[in-house]
Amino acid sequence: MLKGFTTPLTPAGRSSIVPPPPWNNAGIVLAIEYWADLAAVQAFLPPGFSLGPDPGYAIAHFCEWQSSSEGAAELLDPVRAQYQEFFLLIEASYGGERTFLCPFMYVDNDINLYRGLIQGLPKQHAVMRMTRSYPLDNPSAAPLAAGSVFAATMTHRDHRMVEARLMLEQEDDTQSPLGLASSPVLGIRHFPDLAQNSGGRPLVFDIVGFTGSNKRVAEVWTGPAELSFFAGGGHELADLKPVRVGRGARYAMGFRITDIRKIADMAS
Repeated sequence: MLKGFTTPLTPAGRSSIVPPPPWNNAGIVLAIEYWADLAAVQAFLPPGFSLGPDPGYAIAHFCEWQSSSEGAAELLDPVRAQYQEFFLLIEASYGGERTFLCPFMYVDNDINLYRGLIQGLPKQHAVMRMTRSYPLDNPSAAPLAAGSVFAATMTHRDHRMVEARLMLEQEDDTQSPLGLASSPVLGIRHFPDLAQNSGGRPLVFDIVGFTGSNKRVAEVWTGPAELSFFAGGGHELADLKPVRVGRGARYAMGFRITDIRKIADMAS
């Protein structure tokens, strides 16, 4: 019998692109709040969703993760464990509750690209770069201290799409900092049906909720931020560009993913 959580299915099941959950993530998050054009945000909302209580509110994230499955064998093969990520969360209302949707997400690792599609996250391949911090007295160390500036970029298909900067201003002892660490997120899991008799209906079109656990944050710093989007390659990311930028946060974060909740079947 062939085995595997995902393809390729093999006799031992060890060659799957994505191993079975649970999946554990630990890394650095740089999150910047901003407001986009209301009509643009509205256009990205699927049926059943409406603008959130702060219309146009969104959060851009740059992340550098280390990820592993049960047993953490990936940590002994860092190319499997490490990846960088950029994504947007746009505020919305669903069923009378405030939530966030992820219209765009980018990673630089095939394992986590496929894992995202399974979860209902629209991951594509891109190149992300983030300023790193080291605990040294050195001009290149970018210490976690007031006045340090952290920058990040995202390039997709040879086009520079996003640039961000955050100046650290103050340390914060909150356990719910800006962005992913404190935002409820719903996803859209969508897979097309290539069969000629499908009538154009997708094979899967679900609204899903995420059930992460064991969330931890540390070394939270906040400060003023800059954020710019650029059009390129016919991509629609820049439609959600900032019209106003708020504050940003940088923090370490860890969490565990075991499953998702299917909330609605949009294909039926």
